[in-house]
Amino acid sequence: MKISMIITAAGMSTRQGKNKLLIRSCNETIIEKTINNFLNNNLDIFIVVGHQKELIVPILTDRFRNDIQIVENKDYVTGIASSLKAGITAAGDSYNYYGFCNGDKPFIKVKTIESLLKYLKDNQPKILVPIYQEQSGHPTFFSKEFIKDFGLISGDTGGREVIKKYPDAVTYLPINDEGIILDMDKYL
Repeated sequence: MKISMIITAAGMSTRQGKNKLLIRSCNETIIEKTINNFLNNNLDIFIVVGHQKELIVPILTDRFRNDIQIVENKDYVTGIASSLKAGITAAGDSYNYYGFCNGDKPFIKVKTIESLLKYLKDNQPKILVPIYQEQSGHPTFFSKEFIKDFGLISGDTGGREVIKKYPDAVTYLPINDEGIILDMDKYL
């Protein structure tokens, strides 16, 4: 089973006033920590950059060199939908599943990612959304049949629009990891 992981790192951090992905914690930036959690899981990882790419790309290239593919979203100012589309376009259509995660999710446990991937392989749901205390979180996974639907979204909407369109296709998997819902905006 081929799975891509598209991590969005193109946003302007407008609620923060500074790029939260570049904040350092324990000798690495937030985006490095998020990416690091996904490594070693047999995923093709695509990082979508835009805002302040000149600061982010050197960090990612130096740290992850051959482990990720960097994708530029020139339309990042239009919202996250353009980043998802850029990531999907770069990944191509050869994957069984497309995973999505925001770059500011460093608190997701590696064990959680491993559990989600095992569930995907064992059960092959159409759409997989982890939940913690009845709140949906990241990362989410969509089978390739829904990728065309991402081409129809725009602005600051993402996978939620596809989930709303196909509620019967969604598997909500309870996960005992608050990291899937933690938002960096609350901690800065």
